[in-house]
Amino acid sequence: MADYEDYITRDTAGGASIAGFPGTALEVDEPGVFALDILDAPNLETIHIKRLKPIKRPHLVLSNLPDLATVNLPAGHPGAIVHFNSEKSPKGFVISGMVSEIDAAWDTVQTRLESAPNHHHWSRVVCCPAIEKPAQPSGNGLVMVTGDMPPEHDQLTIGAGNDWLLLNIGGLRHVQVNTSGKAVLQQVPDLRTLNGSGHGLILEVYAAPALKRISGTGERVIVYQKLAIAKELTIADNWKHARIHSKPLRSLSFVSGESLALHHCNALQQVNLPLGMDVECFGALPAPLMASARFYFDESSLNTCMERFRNGETDQLSGILSILANAHEREQVVLSLQKLQELCEHGVAPDLIWQTRRELAARHRENRGKSRRARRPFNEAAMAKADLYWHWKFPNDLAPQGWEADLKICHYCHQAVLPPRTM
Repeated sequence: MADYEDYITRDTAGGASIAGFPGTALEVDEPGVFALDILDAPNLETIHIKRLKPIKRPHLVLSNLPDLATVNLPAGHPGAIVHFNSEKSPKGFVISGMVSEIDAAWDTVQTRLESAPNHHHWSRVVCCPAIEKPAQPSGNGLVMVTGDMPPEHDQLTIGAGNDWLLLNIGGLRHVQVNTSGKAVLQQVPDLRTLNGSGHGLILEVYAAPALKRISGTGERVIVYQKLAIAKELTIADNWKHARIHSKPLRSLSFVSGESLALHHCNALQQVNLPLGMDVECFGALPAPLMASARFYFDESSLNTCMERFRNGETDQLSGILSILANAHEREQVVLSLQKLQELCEHGVAPDLIWQTRRELAARHRENRGKSRRARRPFNEAAMAKADLYWHWKFPNDLAPQGWEADLKICHYCHQAVLPPRTM
């Protein structure tokens, strides 16, 4: 009988839970189990899983194990999915064996990371406090670093050959990224600068409100900012692709890139981009990019704005009209007209409706038959030219709805459409 027999509960679906184990070392041999929870063991330091159900991907939950230091997974399985939960920041642990995905939660931290689909699963996961030098795997591993930096250091260099996850680190101002894999930085409030040196590097940054500059070399950088102390961001040197989610961002320089995607960058006022860069905007089209970017919008977000407007939040109107005026692609324009018609029903001023419809028609006309990557000139002359033609290129299955909405808009706005009569 195993020494954990008094603490295990098995089910008939291949799951088991070991709760309240009192010892410091646990050796598990469960050839009929693939989903194993190990819970609430305050003294447990070492877990050795000898066998689990063959072929099946292991699912491992490690919860409230404050002294955990080592986990050894069985060989011969697909990469395990590991769920780690703790009331406090972990002291540091090592998981040896194939891991395909890990999620973790402690204090104010919640995170999840998958190994890259085009790479092997991680052969080892190392978690350590920022005050210690991480024991890096020899390669193809994941290193997790958490906790505040020591007072005498504000920089961190992360090595080659592994993926990295930096979590909830105070006092960290600069990171040198030497890996060609993936590096994720989350909740790094003091971070100012990043430098990459890996041609295949994928860099993701979440909640770094002071970040101002990303330099060096990398394949792709993704930045998510809900709050920002620094309103300017420079992506310098040899980064190829960038995706930015930042409502507070006001200025962006990305002079050497190949493509840029902006998500809800409502406040962006100044951009420095190379001519001909592939630029996509989602949810908001910043003024400096009106003539050059492709615009997409999230219908659910638009519906939320419409609902807030209907409930009396009149400040939503300008943003709604801006979205509708710029959603001019063939697959977008019917919905734009339908939403404009809906605004007619809510009594929005006809001159505002008609001006938005004119802008939409002009952009739609300039875009018809051209490459989606083409620059679309837009000015008063373009609107005046579009006024001479009543023509939309709708998807065939939506054409009746498009024409119906536009006719209703014209009927509602006819006083704004027709010039004043002179006696």
